[in-house]
Amino acid sequence: MKPQNQKKQPIITKIVKANEIKIDRNILYFIAAFAFLLYVNTIPHKYALDDSYVVLENEYTKKGFEGIGKILSTDMYAGVYAKYGGDHQMVVGGRYRPFSVVSLAIEYEFFGENPYVSHFVNILLYVLTCVLLYIILRRVLKDVLPEHDKPFMGIAFISTMLFAAHPLHTEVIANIKGRDEILTLLGAMFSMYFVFQYTDYGKIKHLVFACISFFLALLSKENAAAFLFIIPLALYYFRKQNIKKIFYSSIPMWVVFLFFMIIRQSVIGSGGSNAGNELMNNPFLGTSFTEKYATIFYTLGLYLKLLIFPHPLTFDYYPKHIPIIEPSDLRAIIPLLMYLAIGIYGLLAVIKKQFYGFAIWVFLIPLSIVSNIFFPIGAFMGERFLYISTIGFALTVSYFLYIHLPKFIHNTKLQSYIAMSVVTAILIGFSAKTFTRNFAWKDSLTLFETDVKTSVNSIKSNSGLGEMYYHMGEGKPIEERNKFLLLSKKHLDKSVQLHPDYVNALVLLANVHYILRQDADSAIYYYLRIARVSPNFIDLYRNLPVLTANFSVDKKIQVYSQFQSYNPSKYDPNYALGFLYAKEKGDLPKGIFYLEKALAANPKSIETLKSLGLAYGINKDILKAKELFEKAYILYPNDVEIRSNLALTYTNLGMPAKAIELIAKH
Repeated sequence: MKPQNQKKQPIITKIVKANEIKIDRNILYFIAAFAFLLYVNTIPHKYALDDSYVVLENEYTKKGFEGIGKILSTDMYAGVYAKYGGDHQMVVGGRYRPFSVVSLAIEYEFFGENPYVSHFVNILLYVLTCVLLYIILRRVLKDVLPEHDKPFMGIAFISTMLFAAHPLHTEVIANIKGRDEILTLLGAMFSMYFVFQYTDYGKIKHLVFACISFFLALLSKENAAAFLFIIPLALYYFRKQNIKKIFYSSIPMWVVFLFFMIIRQSVIGSGGSNAGNELMNNPFLGTSFTEKYATIFYTLGLYLKLLIFPHPLTFDYYPKHIPIIEPSDLRAIIPLLMYLAIGIYGLLAVIKKQFYGFAIWVFLIPLSIVSNIFFPIGAFMGERFLYISTIGFALTVSYFLYIHLPKFIHNTKLQSYIAMSVVTAILIGFSAKTFTRNFAWKDSLTLFETDVKTSVNSIKSNSGLGEMYYHMGEGKPIEERNKFLLLSKKHLDKSVQLHPDYVNALVLLANVHYILRQDADSAIYYYLRIARVSPNFIDLYRNLPVLTANFSVDKKIQVYSQFQSYNPSKYDPNYALGFLYAKEKGDLPKGIFYLEKALAANPKSIETLKSLGLAYGINKDILKAKELFEKAYILYPNDVEIRSNLALTYTNLGMPAKAIELIAKH
């Protein structure tokens, strides 16, 4: 018989060594399965939201292998504008994040336009992230928080499970474009793993691997730079190294970062762009310094709330879902005091090497980069911006449950029971919210219809949903089309009410009014509002000839004069006015005045050269007519009307030989 006090053999015996620690493979399988099942319902989803910018509308992604060179050498969104012949910046500061887009180009090469593959890859990368997080935490904490006796209740396991289940990650995993966030954290964590390998074993190859991983993380998204501080902090906390040694160990990472910044600068420059003049790209546009920072601390308070109670969730924290608030508002004051307290406690805890200090700074450092405090990010806030910071939150919660909660309970069995019950309850709640929230990301329509109920006062949600309803009506029978157009109008009206100068919504409203009721006056009203704020808008003058087709000559002149007043050097209104005055009204001086302005705007315009030449000819200025027709003939020698007018002009000038010579050539 076995002695009564002999310990039972553990049921799980399969283990894998990882640098002097034993990691139960079954735990890794459990974490992987847990993370996979949380997001398995996203695999049948379609493209949604910004997926169009990195796949559907991105000419470079759709070229597969052939487009990789352009992806690596241009702004992240340049492929969207490739068909217009320019590399544009959609947001202030530009975006150089080629690695995730390269991965999508490779997928496109093999699978074409297939969102299911992309969603599956996102999940696999997330599974790898969660598994790696657990391995790193076991590796990093092995000397200070031994947990081999409770593998399913240790800091590493609880933290990893909380990270995996947190609903704030749905925007990152369920949205294909969110792969930049996934690859950033994955690369940064591999870098951290190899740095600890180098620290523990002194092999240069590990430092090389760390630098390569960190560079790929930076190529995915710039906020990998947070690990320039997190990794040294972890070395300070969890390895017996002095500050000098930690500093020297960090130099290669800084070299990699500077190398990346040089590449970024050479590709996208200093980020000069007029995107900052539009409210949707610069949410603090028109605010005072105090209003800006009061609003920033309001959003930071919302982050804390969402970490603890992640409901309701929305992709849309754009104006005016987030209001601009005054510094006297408690919604700004309370978060400011809370973050000051957290920061001060975090500093004191670092000095004393208390674990909470490490967790706090793992939360604060990545958050500071996307907080708008130090530089603008083009948005108030976003759930994806907390992706890395949730590790700090998970560490804080798990440390409290594993270390501090038992101190309040004297019964040993009760300690474990309560801790496990709390963890289980949190994980059930988080998992249920994550799984159900995934359904909102099925496609763009589902996402907008879902989130506009939360972001009721958002310009983006209302405008985006209005645009979708508008396109859903295209090609439908009249009754069904009008039904969608009325839904579109409802949300577009709301969007314009919130942001009277929002060009995207104004264009669609003009179209809706004209299609629904042939209301040309209303359509022109919205076009004039666009011309006031964006006189060079590319589509502004395309539909004006159709809209004004049934107007009298005087009303046409009135309309085009209004457009010309907003942009006096624009070709389209000047040509229209010149043509109307010269041909329809017989007012040659005015006609010539506007046609000259049109020609200055577009010197190669065949219509303007013809009209202006005729106007000068009728006005008896034959020499000027000759000059214009000769210029037109050089540019367009095969145009019959130009040749005929030039020959007639030669004849009128008493140059019949030149007229005959011209006709003989053809």
